[in-house]
Amino acid sequence: MTKTLRQWAGMTPPDSITPHTTALILIDLQMDYFTPGKLLIPDGERVIARAGQLRAWANERGIAVVHIKQLSKPTSPLFAEGTAGAAIHPRLAPRAGETVITKTFPSSFDQTELPAFLHTRGITTLILAGLMTHMCVETTARAAAPLGYAVTVAADACASRDLPAYDGDGIIAHQEVHRNALTALADRFADILSTEAILQLAVSG
Repeated sequence: MTKTLRQWAGMTPPDSITPHTTALILIDLQMDYFTPGKLLIPDGERVIARAGQLRAWANERGIAVVHIKQLSKPTSPLFAEGTAGAAIHPRLAPRAGETVITKTFPSSFDQTELPAFLHTRGITTLILAGLMTHMCVETTARAAAPLGYAVTVAADACASRDLPAYDGDGIIAHQEVHRNALTALADRFADILSTEAILQLAVSG
């Protein structure tokens, strides 16, 4: 039987959540991913719906909600600071009590305020959702795990786009890019659960 490295280590998915040590990290849910002619994500509307469910669940339980926002130079064609494309999707617009942290690199930990925020709050568990699975979600999970965070990725609250194959041999469909990224994370770096499974986690602590 083929097993993941996490299974070899005896690691099992969580069955409960401790609200005061948990944060929901909503990554790059910005309008350039929902605009034709930009980085349009085929499954973007599903991601927004599932992320909205997760935010409502987190708010009800007193779980910290953190919005991560990619910002580029004003001359950039994507996520340029001050443009409509850099704005967070209106259905996930930050609310009072939620935190917004900006970044310029794929990882939410790279030269951002996120590490200090999590340390100050005593947060040890992260639930990740957002865009794109193979890029900023994956790099954030890979950065978080070695720092000692327990990481869960909401599989249906993130998505990818079609990509040209590295060897020039066709296009890799967004569903496969997404699935392969989650599979790689599940081997070592994160538990992968559906939004529904996360919503059903027992509350402890």
